[in-house]
Amino acid sequence: MLHKSQCRYSQDCRRSGMTVIELLTVVAVIGILVALLVPAVQQAREAARRTQCVSNLRQIGIAIHSYLDSYAVFPPGLGSSSRSAHVSMLPYLEQRDLYGKFDWAKVAMDEFNVNVARRHQVPVFACPSDPLQPYGGTTNYVGNCGTGLHVAGRFEGLFAPIVWIDNRMGGGVVAIRDVTDGTSNTAAFSEILIGGGSSAPLRSLWDLSVGFGSPVDASRLTRACDELDTNAERYFGGWMRGFPWTDGNPPATMYNHSNVPNRKSCTNNGDVITSVYTAGSLHLGGANVCWGDASVRFVHNSIDGSVWQALGTKSGGEVTHDF
Repeated sequence: MLHKSQCRYSQDCRRSGMTVIELLTVVAVIGILVALLVPAVQQAREAARRTQCVSNLRQIGIAIHSYLDSYAVFPPGLGSSSRSAHVSMLPYLEQRDLYGKFDWAKVAMDEFNVNVARRHQVPVFACPSDPLQPYGGTTNYVGNCGTGLHVAGRFEGLFAPIVWIDNRMGGGVVAIRDVTDGTSNTAAFSEILIGGGSSAPLRSLWDLSVGFGSPVDASRLTRACDELDTNAERYFGGWMRGFPWTDGNPPATMYNHSNVPNRKSCTNNGDVITSVYTAGSLHLGGANVCWGDASVRFVHNSIDGSVWQALGTKSGGEVTHDF
């Protein structure tokens, strides 16, 4: 029988358990592996969400063209009863039953129609990368209505009110022949971050206290919005961006190309028609855009402002390069 004092000299003695140093080493290695693994998992999840977002926009693009095939025009951005292009597209998004639930003897913002939208969130209207979906009736995808003040306040995008407003802006329905810049060079739908009552700078609609009235002031308007102190200025509570998707008014379901993606959005001293409504997303570096030909491309925040404005008009005659 071996004595304890002899154990260290014998091959028959076996040490059990781990020392503190060994335990700490294992914990450290596990920590390093987790630190390496978590970002990779997050990136994989975001890649999947971004793919789904692209798929949603592509379905919207197909629905737009299905509507175009049926009526020879794009769905109006602000149709009868103030309904949005989203409502007009429902039958082409396999949502014909939902389309039949609305009462278009009432306006789009009527409580009855808003509640229908709240109870029936349409999956293709929601980007999975945006966690702010506090209730139904919201959309992350909105139609391009032009460049705002940059073209005398007119709706120069693919989507416009079906009637003229104040005898100065509107445009009616848009046919393919009206898109002289080419459908592949004209934005149709883009992402936005849902407002939802949030005071986050890129989700909210801010109210500039000084108004700008002509295209020569366009750069001053966008600069004033960029430089706005969101801690001191007024949040515009009249509409929320992305809600409800039944409403065709610009803050809810349209955006414009006054400023590049992922910048602040501001009313022009309460004039919601000539305001700045930017595209935006939580995807790193930019936002996805569905073009008039139903293709989807990613646009970086760093795009040149004049190029972005040119892509927002259907018949401006501008020459655009790769971006």
